[in-house]
Amino acid sequence: MLFSPTCSLVLLLLLNVVDSGQILLKISQRFRDLQAQKNKKFFLTLLASGHQPLKHVKEGRIYQPLDHFNRQNVETFPQVA
Repeated sequence: MLFSPTCSLVLLLLLNVVDSGQILLKISQRFRDLQAQKNKKFFLTLLASGHQPLKHVKEGRIYQPLDHFNRQNVETFPQVA
């Protein structure tokens, strides 16, 4: 006997886990593709109807601390948001 039943079982379980990972990867890729298609269709519909979907977006600045770990240092820098 080349393989014991335990060794064969472990090998089968390992192959099953690898196969499951590949299936989950394909499912997540398909989900991302469907979301991208849905978003593209939504924006094209808005553009075709004359709406400007990003019209309400404004640029602003958030003043971030230069050193998050030193409370004595109060210097900041403007981060575009």
